[in-house]
Amino acid sequence: MSWKEIRTTEGITRFLRNQKCPISDVCTVSEKLLENDEPVALPDKERFIFELVCDRLGQTKNREYRTSREFWELFQKVWLAFDATESLKSTRIKCINRIRFNDLVVSMLSDVEFENDIEFLVIFVNSVNLVMNELRLSFSSDTNVEMVARLLDLALKTKQDSCIKLAYRLFKMANTTTLHYSKKNAAYFCAECLPSLLCLMNSNEAQLLEGMLREVLLRRDAIPDLKENIGFFCNSAYVKRIKGSSVAELFQRIAGRLAVSDVEQIYMEIVSKFPDVKVDLLRRIVAMNKVLSARFLTDLVESSNLNLEILQFAINKNVDVGLHYSSKIFELASTGFDEQKFQLLSTLLDVYAKAREIDELFDLWLKNCHPKSVLISDQFVTQVSQVIVDLSQKQIIALIGKYVETFEDSEWNAVLLSAIAKCLLSSVTGSTHVAVTKTLQQTVQEAKPLFLRVLDRKVGNAHYWKLATMILMIYDVEPDLPSGELDEYYFAYLRLCERNLSHRNEAQVSQFINHYIKSDLSFKRVIFKRWFVLMNAMLDKQQLRTLVEEYLRVEREPVKVLSNGVLHEQINLVREIINYIVHHFSEDPENMARYTEQIPVYCYSRAQREHALDALVSVPSEASLASILMLLSQPTLRSKLESNLDVLITFVDLSDDHRRMDIAEKIFDAHLRQGSSFVCDAEKELQSKSLKTALCLLRAERKVGKLNTQLFEATVKRCVDSLSTDTRSLDFLVELKSWNREADPSIKPVIRELGANCDELTSAKLFSLVCQLKNTYSPAYVLALYMNLKDSSEVIDSLRTYLRELGLEEISALWMWALESDELCSKLCSLIGLFLQIQTSGNQYAQRLAIASVSKLLDLQLSTKDMLYVAQVLKQVLSSSHWMLTQYTVELIITFVNRVTKQLLDFEGSPDDRQALFAQNCQLLSNVLLFQRFRFSNRQHLITLSFIPLMECLFKLKMDASAGLAYQRLVGNLCEISASSVTNAETESSLTSAVSYMKFQLRKFASLLIMNYVKFYLIYRLDPATKEALEGSMFVIFDLLTINELNYINLSLDSQARVVYKTLFDDYKKFGKWREE
Repeated sequence: MSWKEIRTTEGITRFLRNQKCPISDVCTVSEKLLENDEPVALPDKERFIFELVCDRLGQTKNREYRTSREFWELFQKVWLAFDATESLKSTRIKCINRIRFNDLVVSMLSDVEFENDIEFLVIFVNSVNLVMNELRLSFSSDTNVEMVARLLDLALKTKQDSCIKLAYRLFKMANTTTLHYSKKNAAYFCAECLPSLLCLMNSNEAQLLEGMLREVLLRRDAIPDLKENIGFFCNSAYVKRIKGSSVAELFQRIAGRLAVSDVEQIYMEIVSKFPDVKVDLLRRIVAMNKVLSARFLTDLVESSNLNLEILQFAINKNVDVGLHYSSKIFELASTGFDEQKFQLLSTLLDVYAKAREIDELFDLWLKNCHPKSVLISDQFVTQVSQVIVDLSQKQIIALIGKYVETFEDSEWNAVLLSAIAKCLLSSVTGSTHVAVTKTLQQTVQEAKPLFLRVLDRKVGNAHYWKLATMILMIYDVEPDLPSGELDEYYFAYLRLCERNLSHRNEAQVSQFINHYIKSDLSFKRVIFKRWFVLMNAMLDKQQLRTLVEEYLRVEREPVKVLSNGVLHEQINLVREIINYIVHHFSEDPENMARYTEQIPVYCYSRAQREHALDALVSVPSEASLASILMLLSQPTLRSKLESNLDVLITFVDLSDDHRRMDIAEKIFDAHLRQGSSFVCDAEKELQSKSLKTALCLLRAERKVGKLNTQLFEATVKRCVDSLSTDTRSLDFLVELKSWNREADPSIKPVIRELGANCDELTSAKLFSLVCQLKNTYSPAYVLALYMNLKDSSEVIDSLRTYLRELGLEEISALWMWALESDELCSKLCSLIGLFLQIQTSGNQYAQRLAIASVSKLLDLQLSTKDMLYVAQVLKQVLSSSHWMLTQYTVELIITFVNRVTKQLLDFEGSPDDRQALFAQNCQLLSNVLLFQRFRFSNRQHLITLSFIPLMECLFKLKMDASAGLAYQRLVGNLCEISASSVTNAETESSLTSAVSYMKFQLRKFASLLIMNYVKFYLIYRLDPATKEALEGSMFVIFDLLTINELNYINLSLDSQARVVYKTLFDDYKKFGKWREE
């Protein structure tokens, strides 16, 4: 017989007890009985079904029920059904104890392949959690570790965080304040659980996993076994093929708790199984500032086949290792240049500086120098010069003397001396620390005779001339220089000329120009970046022209050079640059337009501006517009663009870029100020030509108060006539009508025709036009139009302007119409906000309408965007329209704050919206405190109680530090009472007494905030940064309270809460109170 045919209680119970009954039927019938969806009445059905379920799950021979997802789901439903009746709760505990639920959980985790049925896993985990909420399950330590290992493995495979939570819950049962895993269990945990635990560290429950790791590995009495436990972990992780990055993370967590020798042994243990993390682990050790032994580092370098990255870390940690491998490092560096070798050399320089073995460094450097080596590069010379800064005067002089004496023995001596000279040069330029500069300046004078001997040698290679240039920069000397052909020679020669221009002679200048023409871009670039002032003074017009042409011909990015402000002061040079740009416009117009923009307008002569403008007008793209605007800041009135109306019209109509109209307006403005006849001719022609150019002329005339009425009316008529065919003229018409806000019924048919079928943007523009036409449309019609348009800044600004033009009676009537309207919430909200914002103190109805408005806003179902808008409006009203507020209005505003906070607690929007809403709510409540506090002198609870749900938002929604800081500022405004916010009295005594009374009243309720902080702290987890900000707000409250209130709080808390309160108060005494040192 099918269960559907059974109609008796006995039949149903017999059917359910039948062992051969299909599980699906048992579950279906049981669920229908629980839901009262079965015609048969079964007394005490919950108890019967639960005992049946427990009996089936407790069967050890027939495991079919245990492995059924449907049956466990039934278990969960029946368990929850017992929650409704207190008497049934004891029944389910007895049933669970009878079937040994702990053994059932162990059996399920070991026998069932949950990986293949994630939904079953979730149901099972939830069921175990339900039981553990009511009953403490007992497991042996060995079993506990096995269960935790299995759950973590399932979490890793199925991505279910609920498995991690259950694993942590089971783990804490065996690891309490007094009970911990034994040494054997800890080792087993490291082998079986730790690999999966590390792989899960990026999950949402990383904090729980971190707690497990710390408890097993980093507990004080577990530290002695740490090294051995890591060994068990490594063996297991190697077999399970755990990622090396996870192992590295574990190493970083434990290394800080170990002695150096143990760190070294664990490092070797890990890299023996995971060689790919060798460099990463060493990098982490270096960051910990642990002093590693030379033997360990040397063995590490040798075993890595001189891996450069490992070698760099090794010598950075141990000076002896650096000195040991210094010869090898120099040999490696001399074989070719790459960034890694250079970084290695830089680290080695620091090693020699720490060891104070600079003499050996220079000997090794000299020994390994050869052409094309990084050791003779300017980059390395600069690096060495920074090390020399820390040497004593005696050491530096000794080094200079040593290599000056043997100067002709090696061509590389000049390179070594260049490093020393570069160091001393920093004392002349003042680029080093003041105290160091003073010492180096003394060294400079001591070294002068030695360096001057170098100038007498005149060796002639590039390195010598680099050294000679630096010596000439350091010392005020003017030696005779022989002629040369190298780039470096000319730098020395230019330095000599820079010191005294009398060293200039035509032959050498001509030779320099010829060399400059033949040289590569790098030399030309240096001349333009470093020596342009000298070039301006030293070269004649033709030579400067050559200089500019040769450089700009090959330089692809001269913008940085051309934008140098000092270059702009070199009149002769910059004139040639401008000439080059003007004459090469046809070859590369877009780049030349960019170059023109880099040079200020005052550098151009009038003729150059004219030629440049004529050239720029021919550039077809928009690249020239910025340059034209810049040049027109000093108009010539002679260029084609400025003097030919047809050229100007063509230019303006070429594209819709607004800068073209700005340019035309600038040109007309210049002509108007000069009283030019060009304007009169333009006014006649533009009545029938380019609409855009006509608007530019009208704008310019309006600025100077000379608006041509005939042209204005003609332009308005042309705009109206072209609306039906070209809606772009709508923008022009709106602007023109805003200048002359008069009624114009003739436009109404065109607006009606366009508005019948147009997009949102055109609708917004038409609405702006309607708002400009005074007395053409009724206010009710304008408001109705607004209610049917999509909100935008343009629409709202237009309506605001329109409403401000109306009389007080009209505004009040429209305001009443809005309040009685049943329009869409969002539109009504923005309209009410507008009315609140535009009121003046002369409106006698403003107070009553403000009350009605806030009441209406409280009745509306506001979106997040609307709530943000309303909060912004109310903040503005509180701060600048206090005359419109009454006691009732302010209390309604507090009700709005509470309403928003309540919605925040159940908020499902984006985190950004949540943050914005919370911040606005805090600011709105702050404005109430700052501007309307005097209304709550003996009703502080109305405000204080609003702070509690706001605080809960911080905890429950896990908000970030910015929200915590917003709340801290709000609490500061609550507790740090200003005299201006509590009274309007003028005498000092009355101000003082009013503030004191307000503080007295506040103390009655402020303690509630601390008690609720303790309550939420015990319920929720909080981000550390947010916690810090929230603690700061609690410290402000502590400043306000007396010892009586503090004792009252302490007596009101239970033992668990009292611990949190004591910790908070201790932190306040340490960090929150002001102390005079």
